[in-house]
Amino acid sequence: MSQRVVSTLENMNVEELRDLLRDTLKKEEAMRIKLSSQDAKIKALEQELKKSKEVRGYALKESEKILDDAKRNADRIVNESLIRAEKVEMESFLLRKNIDILKDKLKKAIDEKILDVESK
Repeated sequence: MSQRVVSTLENMNVEELRDLLRDTLKKEEAMRIKLSSQDAKIKALEQELKKSKEVRGYALKESEKILDDAKRNADRIVNESLIRAEKVEMESFLLRKNIDILKDKLKKAIDEKILDVESK
């Protein structure tokens, strides 16, 4: 202890020393309670941090699954669209071909009618 503290303690009577010790013990007890409370808060925060890390991990895994599903679905949709486009293209080709055939038949029929009319 410093010389000043020792001289102050020597000048105190027994009652003053008891009061000083009581105040010191009360402060020490209050500090222990506060420390205990802070330790409990730290433990609770550590538990929350652990849970949030677990939730984050689950969320990351779930987001990866969702992205994988979306990629698969996108590939499937693209493939189906390509198949439909090919089908439409084929149908369009067949329609054009049928139109050309009908034009030819109509032209032949008209030519035959013209010949019939001219021959009469």
